[in-house]
Amino acid sequence: MSKKTKVRIALVLSAALLAPLPLQAAASVDSRPGGGAAVLIQSVLSESQAYKSATDGLISHFRDVFMKTQLFRDTYGDLVWEEYAEEVMDSIDIVRDRKMEKARYDDKKYAFTGWIFDLYAEIAIDKATGEVKEVVIEFI
Repeated sequence: MSKKTKVRIALVLSAALLAPLPLQAAASVDSRPGGGAAVLIQSVLSESQAYKSATDGLISHFRDVFMKTQLFRDTYGDLVWEEYAEEVMDSIDIVRDRKMEKARYDDKKYAFTGWIFDLYAEIAIDKATGEVKEVVIEFI
């Protein structure tokens, strides 16, 4: 590997490590025939970052979508978010579900299962972007 290539790799790694991004950067060198090398940067969301995204996404979905469904209103009446926000947020009890990650999402998403407001919940978070990809809240 040439000195110029090593310097480029060092610069890319330094920039990735110093960038104020919420995602962690993982770098690897892809050696190519002919002596050249390319640095591949892939974003990887940590489990704690994914848990925060899952909790925030679950709250948003509950408040903005689920509470507005007819099934929810038929069961609980017309609850006002501001009156129940603290109770809903305190009720969240989710854990990472590695089996679901492998079976359903090919290990490309974090999967969390558990409870919100005594209702069963599942949420998937993209490992690369941190975006909420799927939310399920259901009456059991």
